[in-house]
Amino acid sequence: MEKGTKKPHCLKRFSNAIVYGLESVFYKIGKTIGLYPWLTILFSIVFVGLCGIGFIRFRQEDQTENLWVPAGSVSLTHKAWVEEQFPSKSRFEFLVITSDNVLQPKVLQAMLDIDIEIKAINTSEYNWTTVCFELGSLTCWSTSLLELWSFNETVIRNLSQSDILDMVNNVTKSPVYLGDYNVSKVLGTITKDSNGRIIGAEATTMSYFIKDVSGSSSGANGTDLQWEAEFVTIGKKGHKDLTNVYLSSQRSFSDEGGSAILGDVNLLSAGYVLIGVYVAIVLGRRSMVGQRAWLSLAGIFAVGFSIVISFGLSSLIGVAYGPVHSILPFLLLGIGVDDIFVIIQAWENLTPEEQLRPLPERVGRALKHAGVSITVTSITDFVAFGIGATTILPALQSFCVFAAIGIVGLFIMQATFFVACHTLNEMRAGTDRNACCCCYKHKKYEPSDCSQVDVMQNFFKKYYAPALLKLPVKIAVIIITLGVFGLNIWGVYNLRQDFKFEWFLPSDSYLTRYYEATDKHFPSDGISTSVYFGKIDYYRNASILDKVYNEASANQYTYEGSIDSWYHEFRKWLNDTNIPPFALQFLNADRFPKNETYFYNSLRAFLKFTEGRRYLGTSVNLDDSQQPYSINSSRINLKHKNLPDAQTEVKAMDSLRQLARNTGLTENECFAYSRFYLNWEGNKVIQVELYRNLGLAFGCVFLVTLILIANLWTCLMVLTCVAMTLVDVGGLMYFWGLTIDTVTSVQTILAIGLAVDYAAHIGHMFMTEVGTRNERTSVTIGDMAPAVFNGGFSTFLAFILLAGSNSYVFTTFFRVFLGVVVFGLFHGLVYLPVMLSWLGPDPYLTAEKEHEHDVEFQEGKDNTGFKLEAHAEPPPDYNVPYIPPPDYTPPGSPYNDNHSRPISHGRSRSRPYSGPTSNNQHLHRGASPSYRGAWHSSGQLPSVDA
Repeated sequence: MEKGTKKPHCLKRFSNAIVYGLESVFYKIGKTIGLYPWLTILFSIVFVGLCGIGFIRFRQEDQTENLWVPAGSVSLTHKAWVEEQFPSKSRFEFLVITSDNVLQPKVLQAMLDIDIEIKAINTSEYNWTTVCFELGSLTCWSTSLLELWSFNETVIRNLSQSDILDMVNNVTKSPVYLGDYNVSKVLGTITKDSNGRIIGAEATTMSYFIKDVSGSSSGANGTDLQWEAEFVTIGKKGHKDLTNVYLSSQRSFSDEGGSAILGDVNLLSAGYVLIGVYVAIVLGRRSMVGQRAWLSLAGIFAVGFSIVISFGLSSLIGVAYGPVHSILPFLLLGIGVDDIFVIIQAWENLTPEEQLRPLPERVGRALKHAGVSITVTSITDFVAFGIGATTILPALQSFCVFAAIGIVGLFIMQATFFVACHTLNEMRAGTDRNACCCCYKHKKYEPSDCSQVDVMQNFFKKYYAPALLKLPVKIAVIIITLGVFGLNIWGVYNLRQDFKFEWFLPSDSYLTRYYEATDKHFPSDGISTSVYFGKIDYYRNASILDKVYNEASANQYTYEGSIDSWYHEFRKWLNDTNIPPFALQFLNADRFPKNETYFYNSLRAFLKFTEGRRYLGTSVNLDDSQQPYSINSSRINLKHKNLPDAQTEVKAMDSLRQLARNTGLTENECFAYSRFYLNWEGNKVIQVELYRNLGLAFGCVFLVTLILIANLWTCLMVLTCVAMTLVDVGGLMYFWGLTIDTVTSVQTILAIGLAVDYAAHIGHMFMTEVGTRNERTSVTIGDMAPAVFNGGFSTFLAFILLAGSNSYVFTTFFRVFLGVVVFGLFHGLVYLPVMLSWLGPDPYLTAEKEHEHDVEFQEGKDNTGFKLEAHAEPPPDYNVPYIPPPDYTPPGSPYNDNHSRPISHGRSRSRPYSGPTSNNQHLHRGASPSYRGAWHSSGQLPSVDA
């Protein structure tokens, strides 16, 4: 080190050491690949094939509790207990019939046609009578308006309008099942006359109940599923005399949710074709030899290989595929294309001296620079997903595992398979063989002038940078940035947390249309829930049953009049004057059983021989196999009010749970549970999980960025870009009608890595330039902005086709990532350069020394200060190697042959780390206008040579 030169600070030396170590490894890997490209390709394919073996354990998860309920949630314990004590005995199939007025003879006759067809479903294995759920003595359970005429075809086909209206206005009991019949429950959007008499309705329901032999609503045997498939076919067919027939089967959500995941495969295929064309255009040189169409295809194959690695290894370790995972191929495509740009950019940035070395040596030196760059940016993405994989939400955890493995697989494939393909491509180009048909060799080939022009780089250097650095423009940029930031802070403040399972259904799904029809014609009168009791001493804890009834009735979230308590009805029966006289001897003055035996005997009589029989088995599990009788379990049913948002739903759930805890019974003896709580449990923790993951990922990215930029002030300015991008994206989510849920959480976490890429390289290159702040900013924009912009554009192309998807996952991905790209590019290419031009710190201590080396080189001196001998003009035969003079325009210049045009593309990671540079490695600015912007260790460590 020369006298008077300051020694770099410890943070910079630490950064240099890390970069140097990585460069050493990548140089050796690259050189080996350059020597054995075909063997590398073979090993890569074999490795992918071995990973693909994991597909034999591939499984798709569609059960709610295994996707959206936090691991270890009390709702899972409660669900298992409820399914054991009150197992489902039936599966539900529904139709919603709509017409101008469903109370017309032709509508009822059309309903009869559908009913007959459904009940005629018949194979050698099953028919309606074998699969139906029976009520009473061999009575199959189905209910609709047809029930009012006992499903009698002759009667129904001869009904008049007046017959129908008389029946619906006077019926009180079902002639089939003999129970109470409320016609308003099966009619929707009812019209009444001035006397309150029903004269019309726009919708009605038809319900069918079949056996659930599995004992759980989440499962079914093959017969049930086959019958339901036939039911769905009939429902989809509809009827010519009906406006619409909407249907829902118990298998529908699983079927339609799966179609949402796999239904947009055409978009995936089109997206890969679009990206392939884009890469071929950008990487190629619009010349017959310089085109890289086959190399671009190899890069796309490398992305495909990473998907195989991700799915294979994830499946092998037992991680299930979920509905969020459908965005993973698009994610890996966007990142993978950026890595392609990084590697090609590093190749184009080789110095004149390096360009003259043998091909394996050049490959090693290119990967030395590019490998560090894609390593660091892959680390940021991997860390973000690795942190996400620690969440307690199974769907988010599973996706993050798939994504993290995919990032690693992509890194490996691009650093090996693609580099090997690039080596083969350069071998072809070096012999002037045609880019499309390598069998044809051109003679005395020279590229056209237009193929050497870099329009985008000229634009940023000559027009964009001078305009941005004008004082009025700077002021306008800050005003616009703060204005947009302030508006989006308000949006984030109002961003609500919400999530519904039906969002995962395609927008054109028959089940989605069913939900829309029921919401319109049959608005909910509350959300069903229950308070459950285990095997307790009901006689001595009778006061607790009264307490739960009274407190639940007074609860602010309880739908008024919705509580249905078997114990409350039992007490009413005991106080009834019609109670048998002989039973009075068992009661005290308060009409309560005198002892435990009398209590259970009276309860048994109520449940078996009175109107209380409706509670037996459904709300009370009575063990009367032997005396003394006992109750194994029971429940009090009620409904929450229709709640406006997820936060209120969580409050309602917690309120009822607290009511159960206040009884003094243990969690196993008394708890509140509803199937809706499975969803609400996820909503309860998703916001906390999101902030936790964002905080941890942000912290890790800060450390990685600080180590590599090695300047705290620049690092902080870069992180303000990341923070503002996240806030702006959150505000955009609010204005676009999105909410905080698992899908948006995944994408927000990923946004950190992308936002860092758009800003970090701008900040680092600024630190490597000398001059005034404005001069340094201008050079940074001119050399780096094309790479950053093309990187953002390539990411945008990866998901642009998702805008036309009917899947919630895909459309949300498009909206969030559109915000990430737009705001990320704005902060990286507009806001950050303005801030650096005003507040940017001094350059690295070694930047001035490197600048002196550049000047000496251009003045014709070597690194010792001696004058270099002049060289003659380059010989006209470009196939003969020669040592170029200092003023010779080297490879990488826009004026040289087909192997030389520099490119600027890829997201900001396409500015590769150039690594440690020795004092004898001069940086000729003509070699590549972007070379000085590369990440490197600023001359503190020797470069890696052969």
